[in-house]
Amino acid sequence: MADRLTMLAPDEARADARPVWIAGGGASGVPAPVAAWLETTGFEAEAGAVALVPAPDGGGVAGAAIALGEPADPFALGALAGKLPAGDWFVANPDETDIGKATLGFCMGAYRFDLYRTPPAKRIRLVPDKAVDRARLEAVAGAVSLTRDLVNTPANDMGPAAIEAAARTLAAGHKAVVKVIAGEELIAKKLPMIHAVGRASATPPRLIDMRWGKKTAPKLTLVGKGVSFDTGGVGIKPSGSMRNMKKGRPRAPTRCIVVSARPRGTSCRWTARTGSPAAMLCGWTGCRSARRPERA
Repeated sequence: MADRLTMLAPDEARADARPVWIAGGGASGVPAPVAAWLETTGFEAEAGAVALVPAPDGGGVAGAAIALGEPADPFALGALAGKLPAGDWFVANPDETDIGKATLGFCMGAYRFDLYRTPPAKRIRLVPDKAVDRARLEAVAGAVSLTRDLVNTPANDMGPAAIEAAARTLAAGHKAVVKVIAGEELIAKKLPMIHAVGRASATPPRLIDMRWGKKTAPKLTLVGKGVSFDTGGVGIKPSGSMRNMKKGRPRAPTRCIVVSARPRGTSCRWTARTGSPAAMLCGWTGCRSARRPERA
């Protein structure tokens, strides 16, 4: 999938970036002409409210102001992503909030699912403040964006095999080891329930085991399911529920967050185990066994 951190500009872009001021709620550091403009235009300091500030000569937009609400919510900075003109921006008075959380909030608001469309040539980007741990920010924002990509990809393109491929790609970037038990091997390894749920699908179910960290460290294991699509069992889900079936898949990507975010301050041997079937019925009504018909 495409670069997930296109919403962050490099530090050197600050020289040409436009300022965003945190306003309202008694915030300081807003220049007097900007404060006067906000008062004249009736700016209401509700969380996520954004006002564009014109250049003194009328030649376009010189900056912007955003309100974080009362009490202030740093994640409200995410509203900038949908309300600013394309280009590079920076927070001019970062001491008015938890700038680390605020920048992460911007990244969450700027996320776009572009797998099936051409992304815009120019995006809204934010130059992180110097006080922000950029490496940590990129790890967390990238991990959450990866998870959202995996959830938003429809089931026909994100079945058990695709989830395995995503896990292997992720593991390769973190020196993790992946082992997969798939199809009939699940029976041999005494994992019959994963096999039973996914055996009707054309894509074999599988257990994805990802491990990283020192082998001598204390062990911490995350276990869960990642059903790529679920038609239901004896009771087939109605159409309204079918539309939400991809929402059962986040359990698998959530474990990808932990890997991709690279937890710090821990010295553990991490293991992430995901049972990834596609729960499908066979081809006739009233079938009580989730098993596809034998092919001639």
